[in-house]
Amino acid sequence: MTRRSQIKARLHRVLPQIAEQNPTHPWLLLRIFQNTPAEKTRETLKAMNQGFLRFSQLKRFPATGWIRVTDTEQAENGTANVHFHCLLMVAPSYLGPRYIKHSDWVDMWKRSLRLDCNPVLSVKNLGKDAETIKLMPELLNYSVRDEGLEHQEFGSQIRKMKAIAAGGYRDWE
Repeated sequence: MTRRSQIKARLHRVLPQIAEQNPTHPWLLLRIFQNTPAEKTRETLKAMNQGFLRFSQLKRFPATGWIRVTDTEQAENGTANVHFHCLLMVAPSYLGPRYIKHSDWVDMWKRSLRLDCNPVLSVKNLGKDAETIKLMPELLNYSVRDEGLEHQEFGSQIRKMKAIAAGGYRDWE
């Protein structure tokens, strides 16, 4: 069993337990998008991983726990599309006084990644109902896709890059 498979199996097992232990905590789906030339995919992934670390350490970062899955695919025009799909468990107060507007999320990620332009991201409130929580492990199905990896350059760019990361909540780590 590969390391990625072991991590996915563990998260499939503990995610429903964490949701059950924290029934008042809403969940957010944060998606971050970055396009890059295929030959710079590795460099972009490293910068995004470092940026996410800074992002998760910001005082305004609302998550008490998170899972980040990297989804990378090669576009037909020779560029790479790098996406972070992040599942964030937030405190119940997030939906009230601690709510973060989309423009503030963009600004936080822009500063964390040290960009000059506004990045593309989306944030969706998944809520806290039981049906939504049952679907959350499906997030783990996102990962580096095998389609398009016939181009050797792109394949070498993403080889051995971390595809799944978790933090904040002790049972995820």
